[in-house]
Amino acid sequence: MIITKTTTKKYEIKFIPSVWNMSHGEFIAARKRYGMKTAKHERCFICGHRFKYEDIPILIQVSGIGNRFACAQCAGKEGLQC
Repeated sequence: MIITKTTTKKYEIKFIPSVWNMSHGEFIAARKRYGMKTAKHERCFICGHRFKYEDIPILIQVSGIGNRFACAQCAGKEGLQC
């Protein structure tokens, strides 16, 4: 017998554009310097795109989770200018 279960989670996301002025690489280096985890901040929360060192991500607030990053393409889909 094979059973397939699919779960769907819905999150309310609030984009906060033009607040983050640090490159992604600098941010990750700073977190590592202080011994903080970086796994949840290495990719776009929406599409999973892996950020490059020089990318400047868009800060988002995710309900029930906290602050995360979104890529410029996902922000562009919401009509935000990056």
